[in-house]
Parts: sequence; structure tokens; C-alpha cells
Amino acid sequence: FRSLLSLCHQPTTTTSKDALEITHVAMAASGGLFDETNDCGRALIRLLSRGHAVIAELQRSAESLPPGLRGDGPEGRRLAPVLPDFAVFRSEGAVERVANTPQLIALDEESRELHAEPAERLFRILAAIRKYAADLSRFLDNAESGAYVGHSIEGILRDPDGAQLLPEAVALLGTLLLVLDERVPGACRERALVLFYRCTVGTSRESDDFA
Repeated sequence: FRSLLSLCHQPTTTTSKDALEITHVAMAASGGLFDETNDCGRALIRLLSRGHAVIAELQRSAESLPPGLRGDGPEGRRLAPVLPDFAVFRSEGAVERVANTPQLIALDEESRELHAEPAERLFRILAAIRKYAADLSRFLDNAESGAYVGHSIEGILRDPDGAQLLPEAVALLGTLLLVLDERVPGACRERALVLFYRCTVGTSRESDDFA
């Protein structure tokens, strides 16, 4: 767990490739549960590898978020009229009225050029965190129900490597949420999601999450 925390506070040069290399070395060296032919061990390794990659991407995205999405300084105040938070969903038709004057239309176009890509990137990260949580829950359910022949949660925890990596997989979800909350405040996430919705609704890029 200490190594997990140290990863979250290191400079964000860690890549998904780095994480994959680390976990593949662990698989090759361990044998047993983490033998390359063991479905249970491989599923846990893939889960952890993906989780560490998401943390690295989250850190990189947080460092590059523009001030408009953060709501910081003069730029944040200037673009605030066209970067609403979730309150815009409370009134019917409010989303369509965000840019309803020539001045706001011009400001909205400028905002989209600056923020559409970072907003989509953040949306993808949030989706990846949710998928990690769902996949972790599925892994635990499968281990408990006997879907991995010869393995159970108790058996994984009796394995020296499993006793380290299974708790790490659970702790990693908490770390993802803590890092997200610390580095990308709720209001910033709301602005990004509203903008992503406005940029993609009615297009082939529209997400089912907004259905």
C-alpha cells in the first residue's frame, strides 16, 4: 500500500506501458497464482495494470486542465457564462439557452476550441474509473462464486503475492477517488461534463451515459 501511495505522489511520467512491464515481471517471477496460464491471476494483474494506468492519466489530465474549466482567475470568470455546472440541467431548455445571444455564441465557440478536448479527456477518465470499480466488483464476485476454478478470495489471500495485490486492487479504487477529488474538484468535473454533453449530444460521439 505504501508503494501505491508513493506512485500517486510521483511526477506523472508513469505510463500504462510502464505499469504493464512491472506487472508482467511480477507474473513471470511469481509462478503459482500468477503463472501466465492462471486465469484468476491474469485477471487481477490486468485489473491492477489498468488501474495504475488510469491514475497516471488522471494526474496528467489534472495538470493540464485549462483555467476556464477550473473556474480560476480572470479567464474562468470571463468564460463562466458558457461553462455552467450541473445546475443547468435543473431547468428545462436551459442547456439550449446557454449561448443565446451573438456575444455568448462567440464566447461559446471560443470556449469549445479551448475546452472540448480536455473535457472529453476528463470524461473518458471518469468512465475508466467507473469501469475499474465495476470490474473489481465483478472479479471479487467471480472469485467468491468459484468462477475461477480452484480459487477463492480466501485462497488468493493465502498466496503471498495474492495477499499483497488483492488488497492493493481494492485500495487502488479508493486512491483513484481520492486523487480525483483532490486534483479535479467537483465543480470542475461538472463544467467539463456539461461541456462534453453539449459538444456531443445528437452526434455519433454522444455517450450512452447521458441517455
